[in-house]
Amino acid sequence: ATSPTGSAPSLTWSAGQGAVSYRVLRDGALVATTTATSFVDATQADGSHVYVVRAINRAGTVSGDATTTVLVDATAPAAPTGLAAPTPTASAPALTWTAAADGAGSGVVAYVVTRDGADVATVAGTTAIDSALAADGVYAYAVRAVDAAGNVSASSTAISVRRDATAPTVPLGLAAAASPTAAAPSLAWSAATDAGAGITGYRVRRDGAVVATVTGTTYADPRPADGSYAYTVEAVDAAGNASAASAAVTVVVDATPPAPATVEVLGSPT
Repeated sequence: ATSPTGSAPSLTWSAGQGAVSYRVLRDGALVATTTATSFVDATQADGSHVYVVRAINRAGTVSGDATTTVLVDATAPAAPTGLAAPTPTASAPALTWTAAADGAGSGVVAYVVTRDGADVATVAGTTAIDSALAADGVYAYAVRAVDAAGNVSASSTAISVRRDATAPTVPLGLAAAASPTAAAPSLAWSAATDAGAGITGYRVRRDGAVVATVTGTTYADPRPADGSYAYTVEAVDAAGNASAASAAVTVVVDATPPAPATVEVLGSPT
């Protein structure tokens, strides 16, 4: 017999030599007498049951016992809880959840992950990465538990995950308020656009190194040392995607006053 089983236990056995009938006992109680070499116990309840089959010949002699134990589990596990995933995400959605309980005894052996109602993965643990997802968009995920008897739980509460692997547009119009300047270089640019998760900030680079991340479209660089500097800006969205760098703007910082003039008196009155 299959064990565990989520349906009526189905017993089969080899014919005994000279046997004309068989007695089937469940947990010590007679449940059937049959001439066949199989029996389906349609009155089973969840739990572990010991089945015994005894062969009987024409003289009424009863054989010894053939015994098997069957775990009956027709009860689905509880639905998984705590389904969560980072969102928005630039990579494949990574799901986690809390293990489901299975009170009937066969135990949870797998979880089925669904995306927008379609099964996309079956895993043994409580994490899954939807690496097959290629397109940006918003997706609904849920998880079902499966026990060793094949019973499937109800779905978990669904969650929405936005996948956004597309970078924002490049910021345009980067310009400096003045160059050369004796003050802190003051930069401004036009807002970039992002069709997915939305822009959350801008990285400002001076000579290739990030010097600030701001949420607006202006930045004043605390006065660097005198010199010539190349500034660029890149947009960053909520999924962590960064645009290409803007066109660079060069700012010359010169906060050093000129040397005082030297007055020379030529000759003197006599």
